Amino acid sequence: MVTITNVMVQQSDVPVILTAGQSNADGRVPVAELPDYVHYDYCQWSYGSGDYLTATGDFMPFSPTVARKDLGDQWGFDAIVYYLLEQQWKRPFYVIKQTMGGTAIDTTCTHSTNGWFWSVDAKEKSLLNAFCKQIDDCLKQLPANYDIKCLLWHQGESDMTAAERYHDNLQAVIAHIRQHLVKVTGRKKYASLPVICGTFAKGSRQGSPKVAEALYQLEREDRHFHVVDASDLSLQSDKLHFDARGADELGQRVFDKMKGLTNNRNNMKSFKSTAWLLPQPVLIIGTYDENGKPNAMNAAWGGQWDMHEIIISLGSHQTTDNLAVNPELTVAFATAETMVASDYVGIVSGRDTPDKMEKAGWTVEKAPNVNAPVFKEFPMTLECRVKQKIDESETGYYLVAEIVNILCDEKFLAEDGKPDVEKMELITFDPVHHTYIQLGKTIGHAFSDGKQLK
Repeated sequence: MVTITNVMVQQSDVPVILTAGQSNADGRVPVAELPDYVHYDYCQWSYGSGDYLTATGDFMPFSPTVARKDLGDQWGFDAIVYYLLEQQWKRPFYVIKQTMGGTAIDTTCTHSTNGWFWSVDAKEKSLLNAFCKQIDDCLKQLPANYDIKCLLWHQGESDMTAAERYHDNLQAVIAHIRQHLVKVTGRKKYASLPVICGTFAKGSRQGSPKVAEALYQLEREDRHFHVVDASDLSLQSDKLHFDARGADELGQRVFDKMKGLTNNRNNMKSFKSTAWLLPQPVLIIGTYDENGKPNAMNAAWGGQWDMHEIIISLGSHQTTDNLAVNPELTVAFATAETMVASDYVGIVSGRDTPDKMEKAGWTVEKAPNVNAPVFKEFPMTLECRVKQKIDESETGYYLVAEIVNILCDEKFLAEDGKPDVEKMELITFDPVHHTYIQLGKTIGHAFSDGKQLK
């Protein structure tokens, strides 16, 4: 028995599934062995198989078959997937399938059936080109609200003699399909189209361990590439093709993987706890030492503490040395223009780089209201005074500072006379990739736009 679990689909969508590969995707189980519970009411498909059957853009009701007439009607794991999707969606959906047994990606695999390959290099014998043309023709027949959900892929047995290149070859195939979909549809989301790929049964006579490892390597590298383990599934006596039980189970596993992707809130991945609060500011803290020498440091862990107070998490720095003798500071906001020097003052310490500020190249003036430096290159600066040091130790503390005054360069004022944040081209620190990102344009009005939902 199969388990029907939820695969989410927006009611406005017309779902489309892409299926491609070689014989186990084409299907090699006699239709007489299709489980009794399987029937089809909604699935429409377009099927192509190289020069065995040239696909058109026309769809017809799905019925398991293969292009090679000498084999009779056959089915594969995908037939189970379509049945389970029918039971879930209970409305029409479409399958675009291009499969051909015995076909490789690598063109050095000369045994590939009839000289067809899953590579664009094969030109007129390229199944990849045929598949893309089939997709183009099919999409023209679909309503505008179609949505391609994923690509089901099973292939690789015929690439066992070029297994060391399988990772790069399959990666190129997937990239080509995704890029083609973006180009013909104009939908950038297809650049990350989910791909669900099955492995081989352990006893397969063409199941290369190197090919299988390439699949798992792609899964580690591409979060939209998903591998379904088939190593424990049963085979026919030819030791190559899944038997009815194996194909049935693989179809269920592929369906479960689809369910996992869609039910996990658009394929959300979990990460261990770390400092990824977003967005993080790029704060430039200015201080004087006991001799009046200016210093600056870059800090990201800070924010508003109260209406007239801010808080910044500080380690042990020249800045904390300076604040110990002179408890006043300025806090400026880094911009795209000041990004390089702002990063510099965050990676170099004033304790061991006496000419740090000279190398930063900023123009220094004393703040009008506190004993701290103002760096003229920054559009906006807070003049602050230390109010409290929380959890102070030799490794640092949390600094709570009172905002005494705010300075803003007049060229960064809006028509209402207040600071124009959009003009400043402020940057934010990306703690995930350790990059700086420039803030964008105004998109709405706080405490106002949300009222339309009341």
